[in-house]
Amino acid sequence: MKIYNHLIISLIILLLAISIGFPIIAYHFGYLEGYLSGVDSNCGGTITLNEPREERGGESTVSDIEPIPVLVNTTETTNPSKEEVETLVKYYITLYKTDDYAQEIMDTLDCESKFRHWDNNGNLLLGQAQEIGIAQFKRTTFDYYKNYYGLKDLKVENWNDQIRITVLMWGTKKWNHWTCSPL
Repeated sequence: MKIYNHLIISLIILLLAISIGFPIIAYHFGYLEGYLSGVDSNCGGTITLNEPREERGGESTVSDIEPIPVLVNTTETTNPSKEEVETLVKYYITLYKTDDYAQEIMDTLDCESKFRHWDNNGNLLLGQAQEIGIAQFKRTTFDYYKNYYGLKDLKVENWNDQIRITVLMWGTKKWNHWTCSPL
């Protein structure tokens, strides 16, 4: 009877999460076996579930997973809100199942750029050493790590992509690349 009750509760949670527009809740709690893809990482799209990893014949890699553009259009030259950044950070932490350094990442981004990706003229925010955007990446560092994680299509000019690489770097304890890192 316990198993039956657990299955019913799991099904209700899954259906509720999907019906109210929170597929990430279902993914986070492990109720979806596949991975999410079929979306444009810059500006919206649809969510489709692909077949489970086992049916694809192998382990999933970071480059197998496409982000869900749940929040914002990252191609505009308007800066994201702190809440948008925090939600995206938490989303990528959940998606990649990394250690939860959300607060440390948020503190670092606040210190590095005040959550700004664009300057007052709509140009990419540049640091003193030509660091770019919200996470103040040097182009060479960003390019190295996007290749390291198998995400060759990411662009340093896109703040969503910067958040994605930042979360992956923090998840592998590479926080020494930020002068504002609290760790």
